[in-house]
Amino acid sequence: MFTSGWPDWDPDGDGYAEIATRSLDVGNRISDNTNEQYRVVVGATGLLSGWDYDIGLNYAQSRGTLVYSGYLLEEPYLAALKTGNVNPFGPNDQAGKDLLAGAALTGTVRKSTGTTLALDAKASRELTKLGGGAMALAIGTDLRQEKANDRPTNAEYSKGSHIGGEGSVPATTASRNIYAVYSELAMPFAKGVELTAAARYDKYSDFGGSFNPRLALRLQPNKDLLLRASVGTGFRAPTLWDVNSPVSNSNTADARKDPDCPAGQSASPLCETQFNVRFSSDKNLKPETSRQFAVGMVLEPVRSVSLALDYWNIQKKDQIGVVTGDAIMSNAALYAKYKSRVKRTSEGFISYIETPVENLGGLKTSGLDLDVRTGFGLGDMGKLGASLNGTYVLKWAQQNGKDQPYEDYVGQSTGVNAPVPRWQHTLGFDWSWGSWNTSLENVFTSGWTESAAVVDSNLGVNEPYNVKDTSRWNLAVGYNGFKNLKLTVGVRNLLDTEPPFVASSSYGSHAAGFAGSFADPRGRFWYATAAYQFK
Repeated sequence: MFTSGWPDWDPDGDGYAEIATRSLDVGNRISDNTNEQYRVVVGATGLLSGWDYDIGLNYAQSRGTLVYSGYLLEEPYLAALKTGNVNPFGPNDQAGKDLLAGAALTGTVRKSTGTTLALDAKASRELTKLGGGAMALAIGTDLRQEKANDRPTNAEYSKGSHIGGEGSVPATTASRNIYAVYSELAMPFAKGVELTAAARYDKYSDFGGSFNPRLALRLQPNKDLLLRASVGTGFRAPTLWDVNSPVSNSNTADARKDPDCPAGQSASPLCETQFNVRFSSDKNLKPETSRQFAVGMVLEPVRSVSLALDYWNIQKKDQIGVVTGDAIMSNAALYAKYKSRVKRTSEGFISYIETPVENLGGLKTSGLDLDVRTGFGLGDMGKLGASLNGTYVLKWAQQNGKDQPYEDYVGQSTGVNAPVPRWQHTLGFDWSWGSWNTSLENVFTSGWTESAAVVDSNLGVNEPYNVKDTSRWNLAVGYNGFKNLKLTVGVRNLLDTEPPFVASSSYGSHAAGFAGSFADPRGRFWYATAAYQFK
C-alpha cells in the first residue's frame, strides 16, 4: 500500500501509520430496526358488596427485527485489501466492488421478542364520614410475568466481526415473575383539608422485594388558593438485561488516550484509539431506591387565570448503570479508582476495559415546575386560550462511580452523560370558533455547553462549545362539524428551523450533528388526520 514514492507515510519513523477510511462503494451503513407492538386487554368493572371493582388482563408483545446494509466483515475486508485489488482511497473498479460485496454483511441479523402477561385488580369504597367528606379506601394487586428473547440470526454479527458495529451480541433468554399489593386511604379531615396515605409492596422473583409508602397533603383555605405537598419513596428494579445478559464486547465511543502507555510508545496508535470494552451483567444487583418530596401551590387570582408552581426534590441511591470505558479513560479520578478494570497485554498495551453493570453512586436533583393557563371569550369570534408549561432544573448532581464526589451537570455535556438543559417549556395558543379550532405551539429547550474534551475528541478543537437553544413552532387547524368525525390539518416545524449543531450527537459518540434527545432533524412537514368515533 505504501511505496517509496510516498516518503512521508511514516514521518516520525515509528513504523506505524494510522488510516481512517470509509468504503463508499458499499454505501452508507444502515441499521433498519423495525418494532411491532401487539396488545390485547380484557376486563370487567362492577359493584360487589359495596365495593367498586375493576379487573383487567393484559397481554402485550413487542417484536424487533434488525436489518443491516452497508456493513463490512473485518476478516474478509482485510483479505480483500491484501489482494491489492481494492482501493481504500477512492472509487473501485468492478473487481474491487466484487471483492467488497463478498465482504459485506447484509440482511436480517437480529430478532428480539419481549412479552408481558399482567393481571391487575383493584377495589374501592367509602368507609365513614369525616369533617370534609367521606373517607375512602382503595386496595389492589398486580401480578406480572415478563419474558425476553434476544436472538442474533447471523453468526458473524453475533461474534461482532463487523466493522463499526456494536460488538459481540450473544443470545439472551430470561424471564421473571412480579407480585405486588397496594392500598390508598383518602382522609378529608375538614373542609379544604385532605391527607392521603398510600403504600405498595413489590416482590420480584429475581432479586427480592421493596416497600414504598407515600403521604400527600392538600390544603385549600379559599377558592382562589390551593396548597399541596407530598413525600414518599420509590424504586427501580434491574431490567431482565441487567441481570441476565451474557458477556459481550464493544469499544469506547471515542478515541481515548492511555495515561499508562508503555515507555517509549507514546506515539503508537495503540495508545490513542477506540479501546475494546467488555460488558457483563450481574445477578446480584439491588434495585435503585429514591426519596422524593414536593411542595407547591395553585393560584387563581381571577376566574380566567390559573397559576401552578411546584418545587420537587429527588434523591436516588444505588443507581444501576455502567462506568463506561469512555468515562474511565477521560476522567483521572475514575481511572485511578478503576485502574484494575483496564486489562493489558504482556507488552503493556490495553487489551480491553471491563464495564460491568452495577449499583453505582447517588443522584441529587431538584427543580421547579410551572403551569400557567388562561382563557378569554371573544364574543361572536369564539374563545382564545393560552398556556405555558415549563421545567427549570436547579440541580442535577450525580456520583460518577461508587463513593465518588457529586458533580453538577446542569447545562453541561461532558461526553459521558446526556445534557441536562436548564429550562424547557411548551407554549401554546388555542382559538376555537364554532366547529373550527386552531392551535399554535412552541417547544423550547435551552442550550448547554459541551466540554472541551468532547469537542476535541470529535472535531479536533480543544475548546468548549455552547450549543444554541432549540425552538420549534407547530400549527394545526381542526374541524368537527361532521357527526362523530374530526378532521385535522397541521404543519410541524412551521418556520423550517434546523436543529442546533452539537459536537457529540449521542453524548459519548464521535458523530457530530444534532442532539437526538432534544431536537428533531426534520424540516417543515405537513400532515392530516381523520378520527371517527363509533357511538
